Amino acid sequence: MRKKQMRFGKGNDLQLLREVIAKNPFKDRSKWTEIAETLPIDCDARRVRERTLLLVNQHKGKNAESKKKSGIDEAFGEKDQLLDEVLEISEEEEISKKAEKEKAREFEQAGKNIRKKGYGNSISGIDEAYGEKDQLLDEVLEISEEEEISKKAEKEKAREFEQAGKNIRKKGYGNSM
Repeated sequence: MRKKQMRFGKGNDLQLLREVIAKNPFKDRSKWTEIAETLPIDCDARRVRERTLLLVNQHKGKNAESKKKSGIDEAFGEKDQLLDEVLEISEEEEISKKAEKEKAREFEQAGKNIRKKGYGNSISGIDEAYGEKDQLLDEVLEISEEEEISKKAEKEKAREFEQAGKNIRKKGYGNSM
């Protein structure tokens, strides 16, 4: 059986965008379900995600058109501001994911280098092997410390996004009354 067709209203879009900014579902996909549950309309996580992506893509197109028409002053409402923030969050998350993949690749390459050096020098003397081992351990330690710093920065960024979302929801709820 086919699901009932539903439409998002302007108010629903604004509330949806506020929730997306507050919960950052680009980082944790399970947040789409939470967002769907907070909306006053009956919809699932997929529809919420697709609606958000549709709004973001339309906004990107609008921004591209606006850049072509330089010098024209356009009205910039709350929805546009929220879409800019959602777009920024999604782009930052994409960059973060790429950086994580790059770090994982570097870590894997460091492991391969360690294994190559270990297998190639299995006959070498104790002092030489110990010095090399220390060097390799230093490399691994450096990579793990960088990863730890990166995770702390991501947690701080998530806290900032959460606070920004709370502030936006407060402003939005205050304006709707």
